[in-house]
Amino acid sequence: MSLNTANAATATAVSAPAAAINNKASASYSIGTVAQPVVESNTVTVNVTETANFSLIATLAGGNADANINQVATPGSTNTFTHTLSNTGNVRDTYTIRTTGDNDPDIITTNKDYPLGVASINFVIKQTGGTVLTDAQKTALSDFGQATTTGTVVNGGSIKLIPGTIAELSYAALTPSTQTGNQKGVGTLTATSAFFTTVNSTKPTLVNENQSIVKLPVFKIEKTATCQSSTNCSSLDLNAANTDITYSIKVTNATTDYSIAADNFIIRDVLPAGMTLSGNVTVSTTGATITSTGKDSSNRQIIDITVPSLAVGSNTIISFKVSVNKTTLSAAGSATNHATVYDRFSNTVPVPGTDTSGYDIVDSTDTIATNNVTRVPDEGTGTAGADTATTITFTDRKLTITAGTTKEISILGGEVKYTHTLTNTGNASEGGVNRPIGITIIDPDTAKPLEVKNPKYKLPNGNEIALEVIDAATGKYKLPVGVTLAPNATVEISYTVVSDGTNADLGKSETNSLQVVLPQGATADSTFPTVSAVSNTTTIKGLTLLKQLALQVGCTGAITAYEGTLGSNSTATFKSNPGDCVYYKITATNTFTTLSLNNVVVSDSTSQWKDANGRVQAVYQNNAVGSDGSSNTGLTGTGDAQKVSTTFATLASGASGTLIFSTKVSS
Repeated sequence: MSLNTANAATATAVSAPAAAINNKASASYSIGTVAQPVVESNTVTVNVTETANFSLIATLAGGNADANINQVATPGSTNTFTHTLSNTGNVRDTYTIRTTGDNDPDIITTNKDYPLGVASINFVIKQTGGTVLTDAQKTALSDFGQATTTGTVVNGGSIKLIPGTIAELSYAALTPSTQTGNQKGVGTLTATSAFFTTVNSTKPTLVNENQSIVKLPVFKIEKTATCQSSTNCSSLDLNAANTDITYSIKVTNATTDYSIAADNFIIRDVLPAGMTLSGNVTVSTTGATITSTGKDSSNRQIIDITVPSLAVGSNTIISFKVSVNKTTLSAAGSATNHATVYDRFSNTVPVPGTDTSGYDIVDSTDTIATNNVTRVPDEGTGTAGADTATTITFTDRKLTITAGTTKEISILGGEVKYTHTLTNTGNASEGGVNRPIGITIIDPDTAKPLEVKNPKYKLPNGNEIALEVIDAATGKYKLPVGVTLAPNATVEISYTVVSDGTNADLGKSETNSLQVVLPQGATADSTFPTVSAVSNTTTIKGLTLLKQLALQVGCTGAITAYEGTLGSNSTATFKSNPGDCVYYKITATNTFTTLSLNNVVVSDSTSQWKDANGRVQAVYQNNAVGSDGSSNTGLTGTGDAQKVSTTFATLASGASGTLIFSTKVSS
């Protein structure tokens, strides 16, 4: 007699002799009425051999006689494994059934990542071939002690079979909830024959192996954006006419050995601060439910898309447009809009959030998210489930310059300085090699009396340095490449206006404008900020004189009015007679609005009162009077240098001072 190896699906028959069956015949007879002795035949002996044999076959599709392999499992769920135990001998036998988490070394399935859970075993007894038992078989089983033909035995319990019957066995093995995709569970189901144990106790057991593989959806999330004609939006100019962004989320259920269809999962997009959904959300697959009314604790808008089903190898694409808040995103500088997928093993709709009881899988393009639980082996770059997101840098290029002003300048030798503070109020550095800053100073009239001189910039240490000249004739300059302005940094730009005029230029004005521009010759830059030009007006100011006169006939009576027009350089014309007095009123006016004039001397030369022959035509009446603030009023000098004058130590801005005196017409 011989036995099988431990892992064979079918045992090698084992036999044992039973008690011999001895049989002889007998006969009786009578002769007349007298009974004769009983006659016995020879003894016939029958020797009976009891042969036991059984098989244990794994019956799930895709496996073999020894093993059920690659059965789909999900964490926290059970797999049902089925086997058929057959009594193929000619004796009744009792079998002990047991499940284990072992990995049988003689049955090749796969390496074990986790043991299968053990459990009780369900059974159904049938005829060989799978048909129902006959009544006679049921009775025979009952007589043998197998009271029921269907039921459950505890792990390690027994089942009795008569020849020609089978037991279909099944049990549910638990996959621990901690397992991840592509991990394999291994365990065994064994059947031990009581007959074999008696005959040869070393090899009474047949072993089948069961193996499961954890299969889950493998989500590959690809987040892309388009903006301002860019199909791969990585930078957005916040000062452009159109600042909308169109996002696309492509979710693929990637094909791997451990992928399975995804049902009733949620794709969530929590918009970055400063973004608001604009318009509708579109989904490439039908049946999706879209919700976009929620807000998170930071008041960021939530977009949820519930997808009913996604087969392995398939994808769904979600697209939507957002508008941006310039102030918020300029301050942020950049934003990454992440997408997250939530899924449940049970295929019921998950509940996104921080409470992990609402979902089993959370897969985000934010690879450093603390609550990412993808439940797949690897989501690194180049793997089936690798996720990608697009970070957008928000460029808010803005330069501001302080407003212009109006200043006054003297007729000759005057100089005024205009200083403007250029501030980078954007969120990116300006200046340097990549973002040069040009300065254009427009002088509308480069001829005298007013000219623009010395355009400079001031370093933080206070040093003033000349701007680099591009074309001085047209007023084009630039900041050197060594000067950069970080956000909120400033630089002073200045220039002076000088005057080289005559009295005829008094009152003239000139307006210069200063513009911040892309320097001439620089590479075209459509994002260079537009800065409004500033203007400075320079007006020539000084001292004006108005000489007026009045006639006093006979040198008697009051003076009521003076005649003469400012700027006419002529006197009123009237006829006087010898003995009449002519009163003169000379008014000196400071036309500056902010500047006082010092040591203002108003005078009238006596030599003007003589004719060509030197004859005196009028005689000073020694009555000169200066207005308030005057001093040294009266005659000064001798001969032709003699004057009637008065002095004002200070003549305030906008103020006037007068000198009044009279002469008597000679006879």
